[in-house]
Amino acid sequence: MRFLRSYSLLALVLLYGGAAIAQPAPQTLSHRVPEQTWKAEIKSFGGSAPFSLNDDKGKVILLAVWAYWCKPCLNAMNELAKIQEDFAGQNVAVVGISLYYSFPDDKRGAIDYVQYSKFKFKMGWINEEIGGLLMADDAEVPNFMLINSDGVLVERILGFNPAKTRTLLRDALKNLLKSRTGLEKKEAESKTFQLREAQALSKKE
Repeated sequence: MRFLRSYSLLALVLLYGGAAIAQPAPQTLSHRVPEQTWKAEIKSFGGSAPFSLNDDKGKVILLAVWAYWCKPCLNAMNELAKIQEDFAGQNVAVVGISLYYSFPDDKRGAIDYVQYSKFKFKMGWINEEIGGLLMADDAEVPNFMLINSDGVLVERILGFNPAKTRTLLRDALKNLLKSRTGLEKKEAESKTFQLREAQALSKKE
């Protein structure tokens, strides 16, 4: 029911404000992504095999919801393609999720757009499990979710402003990658200390 209410609100925002360039302040969150969301099947575009967020579990995930007839969304998708290239080879996954379209022409329009654009990041259709993650009471599109490598939804960025959003997204990804690297370093240092301590004790014995 919450999904339906959120979806209805989202449709109204799209209808009346989709062309606007908005950039509310990022929302700081701390929600662990439910297991059913990780495993939910996401139908991909163009007859490709379905996928799930679980395929990228353990990575920093940038997940974005969009609509093909929303101009800021299309600008955002082009920006995601650049981010995919900039962070290639790093522990980052970019995923684009399109809204569900009730009319065949709308669905066809989204398919044609994706096939023409030839994005290299994963693209799929929204479903209830993913919708529950992406849509808040104040949801709009484009809607960006940042999930850290521990599976926690840590930030939501709504709207797309070319002068601001690209910097927000890149900085957020860099910070999440950096925080994970720092944690791994501390874990490695702790294991090294424990090993040296164990060796010292064994020598005394």
